[in-house]
Amino acid sequence: MKSSSTLNGLTKHELFRFIYALNEKGGPDTHEYSSLNTYIDSIPLMLQHEIINQGDLETIKKRLQFLSTDNTIMGHSKLKPFGYAGDYLIIDKIYQNQVSENKKPFAC
Repeated sequence: MKSSSTLNGLTKHELFRFIYALNEKGGPDTHEYSSLNTYIDSIPLMLQHEIINQGDLETIKKRLQFLSTDNTIMGHSKLKPFGYAGDYLIIDKIYQNQVSENKKPFAC
């Protein structure tokens, strides 16, 4: 792995730091969406250039508690409690524009 390499100015350390910072505060604010998109869009390229690996992605997923509960849209989509990610509850939450009022930190 090329941990000291950069891709578009992003390093593995910056990726982890950004994601964990968002996790600690309960998610991104509106002004952070563009940065979040940049980081997410960089993940496949970082994998391709061996800046990160599948183990790094698993580490990130394990530390993001919201992915382990079906109380969040992302967690529900990942866990697929009704057999598929796009079930009626997800569609309804998106249609109703439901946003969590709880912005407390997730445990890491």
